[in-house]
Amino acid sequence: MTLIGTKGTRTVSGSSVRAALGLRSTWFTMGTLSLTQPGRSLEYGTKTRLVGLARGIPQVTLESRPYGGQWKTLAVLKSRGGQVAATLSRRR
Repeated sequence: MTLIGTKGTRTVSGSSVRAALGLRSTWFTMGTLSLTQPGRSLEYGTKTRLVGLARGIPQVTLESRPYGGQWKTLAVLKSRGGQVAATLSRRR
């Protein structure tokens, strides 16, 4: 796998990636998800629309976890031509 970042390019082996991510196998695929930040701060109970791009990922699950709590699914997004979107409410 070739990683490209602000400090340059680095090539790492599949077994190194597997170990770093705690995967059980070197048989994995990578995708990209980029969400646009909402233009304003959200107050409790308000709704906002998230939009973004997903490449190499057919379905994305957005989750939330309060400090010390359990993960909760907020929305399941399906990529349509690489575009994803969801309307969410900020809740506790």
